[in-house]
Amino acid sequence: MQVRQRLTDWLKHYSPSPVKSLGYFTSGGFLFAGGLMVILLVEKFANDGLSQEIIALFGLIMVSIGGSIALWGYLNISLIKVIIYILEPNSNDDKRP
Repeated sequence: MQVRQRLTDWLKHYSPSPVKSLGYFTSGGFLFAGGLMVILLVEKFANDGLSQEIIALFGLIMVSIGGSIALWGYLNISLIKVIIYILEPNSNDDKRP
């Protein structure tokens, strides 16, 4: 089996349906926004000290995880589908004399 075909099969296997990818994208975006809200609210309303820093760290972790999930969903929606389209052999190639 060619490397191109193996890569295409691997990408097809690990890229979920577009509906699932959109779910990843939106849930990651909401988690990202929630983490930003935690950081902004703790900066505004919490007392200075270790508890403020720990809560802000929790918000930063939420932002990181949400951004990663949203990025994975976005890449599955757009980039991986384009790569699969480019790597797949054309059906017209088989008809050439």
